[in-house]
Amino acid sequence: MIAGSWKVIGRGCVPDGAPTVLYTCTGCGKEARLPVLGLPVAQVQAGIVFDNGIFALPDTIQCRRCRRRYTSREAKTGGTS
Repeated sequence: MIAGSWKVIGRGCVPDGAPTVLYTCTGCGKEARLPVLGLPVAQVQAGIVFDNGIFALPDTIQCRRCRRRYTSREAKTGGTS
């Protein structure tokens, strides 16, 4: 069973109650629910690949296990913090 969700530090364009997807921390491997807008089709390293259309990720998230932070800008360019 997958427990918990990512700690959303900066929500950006993603509203409360948005649908969630499983997103894996590249630091520690923990899977948790991440709110998104749009239709995600895959996770590639720290990035998420979306189908065509409008999509958004929270601006900043943090893994609750290892405390690693990710920003949507870094995810788009393939970097991590």
